[in-house]
Amino acid sequence: MEVKCHTTGDSALLNFTQRGWTSKGAYEVKGQITDSTGRPTISIAGFWNDKLFARKLDGDNPDRQTSTPYIIWQANPRPEAPFNLTSFAITLNAVNPSLQKFLPPTDTRLRPDQRAMEEGQYDFAADEKNRLEEKQRAKRAERQRTGESLHGKPRWFKKAVDGEFNVGDEYWQFTGEYWKIREEVGSMKAKGKEVEWPEVENIF
Repeated sequence: MEVKCHTTGDSALLNFTQRGWTSKGAYEVKGQITDSTGRPTISIAGFWNDKLFARKLDGDNPDRQTSTPYIIWQANPRPEAPFNLTSFAITLNAVNPSLQKFLPPTDTRLRPDQRAMEEGQYDFAADEKNRLEEKQRAKRAERQRTGESLHGKPRWFKKAVDGEFNVGDEYWQFTGEYWKIREEVGSMKAKGKEVEWPEVENIF
């Protein structure tokens, strides 16, 4: 994996060890950070399921390490939670009642099979998962018949070209419309009015 800062020209090249038949090398990560001239400045090593260490290098002699290693990232202990979820994942998926009126019907936190699974309703979750998969297949078949893109039309993003750093890569640019509509719909629902999100598909 290469990560590049287009502002400074620094880049990091990380190698993730492929796991073989044994556990040797499992989860291991090694790499280097180089500056804009290609001069190695920092080495990185560790395990992506535990912690990563960095150590400064002598740019004139990359094999010579000039400092003791220091931790740059460490995994949090796993909480006592179902499905081996992290505390971060749990908060991402939580549905706050005061927030729910602001959420679009496509928000994954509202996905019924997922919600049922988290609440321990496993049989209902399995039925809902099957229903959603059938619904997705039917929608895909409909798009094939009509010649529409199989992925549908993006609602909150548009294709653009990254010109800020003269990279020239295409990317999906956020239009900003989501937050405006979310506030409008949420405010109207807070007043007891029934209102739908405009141009949003019923995917669940």
